[in-house]
Amino acid sequence: SFTAKTGNTYVIETSEFSAAFDTIIHLYNQDGDSEIDGYDNIGTSLASKIEWTASSSEIYYVMVEYWDGTIGNISYKISIR
Repeated sequence: SFTAKTGNTYVIETSEFSAAFDTIIHLYNQDGDSEIDGYDNIGTSLASKIEWTASSSEIYYVMVEYWDGTIGNISYKISIR
């Protein structure tokens, strides 16, 4: 989760994978239930990226999943800037 400020644009992305796998990012509003945005790939990369402008100052939630759930344990980096 992170606290966003009204009108600020945020970039949420995945990187630094321990293995080749395809991530999908989901962004949820303050209730944690309603998806605001979701994104799969950056160009030909398996990484994901969302650029989003906050409509209100609230706490928002990010979930990262991978497209192929049979991979097992993996590590990755997620950044919110």
